[in-house]
Amino acid sequence: MDVHDLAHRAAQALESLPEAGVTPLLELLDPGVRWLTDWKGDGVFEHSELFGRTRHEGREAVRGFFDRVHRRRTPESVELTRSVIGDGEVVLLGRMTWSGENGGPLASDFTLRLALCDGAVTEARFLTLPDRHIETFIPNHRTSPELDSDRIRRLIRDFQKLYFDAYLLGKTWSETYWMGFPTFKCPLDMWVYQEMITELRPDLIVETGTCAGGSALYFAHICELVGRGRVVSIDLQPYSDPLPEHEKITFLLGPSTAEETLRRVRAEIPQGATVLVVLDSDHRRDHVYAELKAYADLVTPGSYLIVEDSNLNGHPTKPDFGPGPMEAIDDFLAEDPRFRMDPEREKFLVTWNPRGYLLKIRN
Repeated sequence: MDVHDLAHRAAQALESLPEAGVTPLLELLDPGVRWLTDWKGDGVFEHSELFGRTRHEGREAVRGFFDRVHRRRTPESVELTRSVIGDGEVVLLGRMTWSGENGGPLASDFTLRLALCDGAVTEARFLTLPDRHIETFIPNHRTSPELDSDRIRRLIRDFQKLYFDAYLLGKTWSETYWMGFPTFKCPLDMWVYQEMITELRPDLIVETGTCAGGSALYFAHICELVGRGRVVSIDLQPYSDPLPEHEKITFLLGPSTAEETLRRVRAEIPQGATVLVVLDSDHRRDHVYAELKAYADLVTPGSYLIVEDSNLNGHPTKPDFGPGPMEAIDDFLAEDPRFRMDPEREKFLVTWNPRGYLLKIRN
């Protein structure tokens, strides 16, 4: 199923809601879908137990939620006004009308966003807003050229290249610190890491590429805040001396793919532990590929194997870098069906790790 087919089927499913109920919409979803529901209808949901933000995991949980909503108040009509098709996602915009509590009509604008990965809808979000509020949610969405998917891609790529290259002037990522230690990362990705650690509560975070130790310290502080987890950080030769000190960090010296290094990492993993791995050392394709193969087995199903700096080699930065992380990712995913990209981790639009958030779906 490609995004154009998905847009057509989703539009048909929405328009059938008054007659056929929610089943056609739910049939679009992968069994393991994550559905973030944000109901803010004008008098429709805000005075009921359905008000608020709820993240449902799995198609059956989503089905139960929408069945309750549909029984409570079935929309009288659904009108689609716009669809936006992007890379691996579809956004449908429109308006629903309902019978009011006193018999008068109510209208709610809505957006339905479906994210597609490997031919399945793996993330979805349904947002309803009071009548006519959609124009403030997505400015001028009916006519705005900014919502053209090609234009959006160009804007994101151009900004990322500008942000990346500004390091040559002593700006942006070359001057980004955590508690005084350089991190050399995009702060948007660091925020994503904070969300992932909070969600997964990993027992161990393995980082290859200690560099100045700032990211290891950041991970350790987030683990401290959530009350769980430690960090093992590996490098041939750290960038800084001294490195940050923290009781939750173990620094290892040695090649990240050497058997002795891997043996020491395995010794740090408790029985039944949840493990998250971040690869940020040598960015040449062959080395990243070797790291992916070496650390894939350590990652827990439901957790992530993250490849950093996959924006190199023209994706979109440093076009003369040569085969790098992105090329290694493509080769690895073609061989290992246990992992799939999670595009939802790129929700801030700009990331140093495009296609690099690899979710392990099974052992």
